[in-house]
Amino acid sequence: MGNPNPDWMAGWRNDLTFKNFTLTFLWDVRMGGMMHNGTKAVMLFHGTHADTEARLDDSMVWEGVYASSGEVNTTEIKIDEAFYNRYSLQYVSEQVLEEVNWFRLRDLSITYHFPKKMYERLKMTNLSLSVTSRNLWLWTSYSGIDPETNLSGAANSIGRDYFNNPNTKSIGFNLKATF
Repeated sequence: MGNPNPDWMAGWRNDLTFKNFTLTFLWDVRMGGMMHNGTKAVMLFHGTHADTEARLDDSMVWEGVYASSGEVNTTEIKIDEAFYNRYSLQYVSEQVLEEVNWFRLRDLSITYHFPKKMYERLKMTNLSLSVTSRNLWLWTSYSGIDPETNLSGAANSIGRDYFNNPNTKSIGFNLKATF
């Protein structure tokens, strides 16, 4: 029902230095590939997803043709509990397959390099202090939590989200002294 592999991926790492400061960053980009949003399927099935809010008297005509005659479909379907219960908890449904595109600020670090006068009496050759962060920002077309996580963890299988946890955001400090 879809290829989970991206059409293309790219990354851009750069270091920018001004006086005693260095800014380092890594942007990651992924374009294309499909993901099965199993979390959304379960929530639709149980009526807890936001898409199920307006369903009292709504109806729709499913886009497509009749298999028997090839004529355009004109049959109205009532959007009620039975409509959402068609999302099987065992199978992949086309309605919860999504194309995945994302931009992620994977890594950002700001480093201050202390002047030599401050540390040379301590017989150091270098002294710096850094603030480092990971996974600070994500823009994605995917409606789930995080399109990079995977039901199988670090396994070879990709493209499945079923109540996955998002990537961890972190901020850390680093004091580096070289003797």
